[in-house]
Amino acid sequence: MHLKSLLPLLFLSGVFSFSPFGFPSTRRSVTLSIKSKLTKSPDDASLIPFLPTSSPSPLLPIDIYPSCTISTSSSTFHIGNPCDNSISICYFSNSLDSLIPLEEKDQEFDSVVSVASKVIEEEFGEDLHLVRSCGVLTLCGEIDWEEDEEEEEKDKDGEDDEEEVEMLLAFEYDGREYNVVRMVDPVMLVGEEGEGGEVRLIGEGREDVLEEIERIFVEEGM
Repeated sequence: MHLKSLLPLLFLSGVFSFSPFGFPSTRRSVTLSIKSKLTKSPDDASLIPFLPTSSPSPLLPIDIYPSCTISTSSSTFHIGNPCDNSISICYFSNSLDSLIPLEEKDQEFDSVVSVASKVIEEEFGEDLHLVRSCGVLTLCGEIDWEEDEEEEEKDKDGEDDEEEVEMLLAFEYDGREYNVVRMVDPVMLVGEEGEGGEVRLIGEGREDVLEEIERIFVEEGM
């Protein structure tokens, strides 16, 4: 199963995914610093809690596995992927023939997330629960994801280069069917370290910084 239009959504949330990037070339670029330095994190590096972009916030902090740190003359950025499964709540668009991710700015977002949380609890009990974490929704708990042989063969043949997802469950709310899916490709979060050592997720309005971080990633072969 594949998902369209997810990368721009994640990018604007302080998140980016690798395969492919697909960002508009018209976006304004910025150079973080000619002295920018990328340091890869060791395999045994401690988890880093990312705080929401602003406080107070209905979103919860999210723990990440650190991948690297980018230091500039004025800031330190931490990049990594969530410890728990990254998920999205989507609906199917007949006109686009694709799953469309529900965005936080959508009017029904809060209600749908609340319903999805209850459905997951009813289906899996205490073994799995939805977390409204900053940057991306996550699932806390263990679950065995089934491999889709047909989709796996399609990917091997190179017939589809859209974002790959795995279905968890479907439910109906207010006359529309929604799907809870796990994002298979790595989802990377970017946080900026504050003066007190806390790390906050980069929010909207910092797209130029995210694009520059992405460029550094590519140049370093990350």
